[in-house]
Amino acid sequence: MDIKRTNTLSSTTLTSQPLPTVVWITEKSKKLAGFYPKFPLLVQAIPSTIFFDPVTKGRGYCSGILGEMNSNVRNGTSKKLTERTGEAVNAKAYPLADAQLTITILDLVQQAANYKQLKKGANEATKTLNRGISEFVVMACDTEPIEILLHLPLLAEDKNVPYVFVPSKQALGRACGVTRPVIACSVTSNEGSQLKSQIQQLKDAIEKLLI
Repeated sequence: MDIKRTNTLSSTTLTSQPLPTVVWITEKSKKLAGFYPKFPLLVQAIPSTIFFDPVTKGRGYCSGILGEMNSNVRNGTSKKLTERTGEAVNAKAYPLADAQLTITILDLVQQAANYKQLKKGANEATKTLNRGISEFVVMACDTEPIEILLHLPLLAEDKNVPYVFVPSKQALGRACGVTRPVIACSVTSNEGSQLKSQIQQLKDAIEKLLI
């Protein structure tokens, strides 16, 4: 596989490419590709695929929303591609996190998984809502069919729990610490958690989308 690396990316390059899907880089895949980034990079191995490295924060994906590519991407590039790809998002996936909020959500989901404060899957998320232990619920807007998730927003509203959609079930799965796609997850409460302040800040940000 040909690994293409770049430090900068012009808006022309971005907008001329097909819509990308997100793939996370793992230590194993880095070794296979012979790729060890020392600074934020956009890595394109195959057309229409933009890779995300959660360690170096070299990231970017589409499937509806453009993530943060790297520190050198020009202002306006994200806006152009977001406008171009926004049409692909299912209208039922509301509210949908923007690029920066998506990054924050995935980062916190990853931390919650490490602290054992995460339940994966629509059924498990439903259980946390019914038990009153859910801090917030995250769903993937590229779930097919989206209807299998739509009971969660209704239940979350009934329980007064914030909920939000992110663009990619594959990215959500990786953030949850698994290799398979995850269509929904729930960050659970823990009174003595070190994540308490971060969770509260993110809940506030999600609630602003619902106003």
